[in-house]
Amino acid sequence: MDITELIVNLRAEVAKLNAMIKRINEQINEIESLCKKEGLTSKTIKRNHK
Repeated sequence: MDITELIVNLRAEVAKLNAMIKRINEQINEIESLCKKEGLTSKTIKRNHK
């Protein structure tokens, strides 16, 4: 494999990771929104999951 091929592959992998990070952030935002609706705070969540 030459350097150009390696760079192309690396860019493709970075694009996949960025897409995964975007989905994770969307899920975090959804969870935070649901928690806010339910009146849950990080403190109550931590207390309930010990």
